[in-house]
Amino acid sequence: CGSAKNITASSYDSLKEVHSKYPQAKEVLAALRKGGATPLHEIDATQLRETLPPGKAALFDRVVFNFPHSGSQRVHENRALLLDFFESVRHVLAPGGQAHVTLKLRPPYSEWGVDTQAKAAGFRLVRVTHFDQTRFPGYRHQTTKADAKTFIALGDEARLCKTFAFALSAATLHGMQRQQGVTEENEDEPEAAPVEKTKKRKPEADAPLEETSAPGSKPEAVAEMTPEAVKEAKKALKKAKKEARKEADAAGAGFWTPEMMKELGM
Repeated sequence: CGSAKNITASSYDSLKEVHSKYPQAKEVLAALRKGGATPLHEIDATQLRETLPPGKAALFDRVVFNFPHSGSQRVHENRALLLDFFESVRHVLAPGGQAHVTLKLRPPYSEWGVDTQAKAAGFRLVRVTHFDQTRFPGYRHQTTKADAKTFIALGDEARLCKTFAFALSAATLHGMQRQQGVTEENEDEPEAAPVEKTKKRKPEADAPLEETSAPGSKPEAVAEMTPEAVKEAKKALKKAKKEARKEADAAGAGFWTPEMMKELGM
């Protein structure tokens, strides 16, 4: 076996919970430490910067999330889990880094729209590959519920398991670089000199309208809106949001693009 000194293995549970849930935990953790890996506990994949310990919030070349699950079979909850993960992971990826998510390609997992959630968080799909468990000797998928069903990704199960590799899109990288540049510029900017306060002039109560509006011009549109118009505008906005939600759900349920189908041989 090779060195694992650059690997950080994390669990959502505390160390005590890990030992109480999984009988083989002591052996697994010992093997990780022996190989040079760093096991961490109480790490939330949707809040990586906040839950990684001080000094460990480094940039990672690869962040791997195999078979994510919210603990509920509700599709919208698992879509939210994936979106929150991608929003979180983009802040801990090194330049050129990737986020890998492995899922089964059958309902309900295929309805979570992993590609759609990644895109919404500023990622692009790099490739889709078959999940080959033989490349991870000793690996066995197990949920965070000790009494839940487990499976080994071999045979028929292996053909259903795919790993999606994502990288930050060019637009996202550009935006993050610009934001970083503005932050650094603000930090280097000298403190502004105090500005002397001046007494505000009291506006003239009887100022003629011609001084602020061109002859024949109409007042601002906002001033013309009646209560009925405001009510109609709110109604239209609510309808637009509802339609947008329907489109997002449809995109999540059918996120397979021609490129992805070709990659998977579908």
